[in-house]
Amino acid sequence: MTITPRGESFLPNISIDELNDLYQKEGDPKAKIRLLAAILRKEGRTLEEVSFTIKHPLTTVGDWLRRLHTEGISRKNNKKQSGRPKRLADKQIENLKPILFKSPQEQGF
Repeated sequence: MTITPRGESFLPNISIDELNDLYQKEGDPKAKIRLLAAILRKEGRTLEEVSFTIKHPLTTVGDWLRRLHTEGISRKNNKKQSGRPKRLADKQIENLKPILFKSPQEQGF
């Protein structure tokens, strides 16, 4: 596991003022809490202190901060997950729609 630096070594290309500005402008609550963790880490707090302050598990906070430091500030947001692939093709879904919208009596029941 990589140790995430703290203080000025954490996110060296972004100042604490820039982090504060991003925090103030952020609308997504999950991204906002990650930015708060980054601000605290930039101030030189330990992972334990950050975890205790923002009331999130230590391992979670460590993962957030590691991703922010290694992948950049854009990782304040969740990655989109594609989910399970469709079982039916688009054409099959289109053919099924009219059948589903018919009443049971129209279907012969």
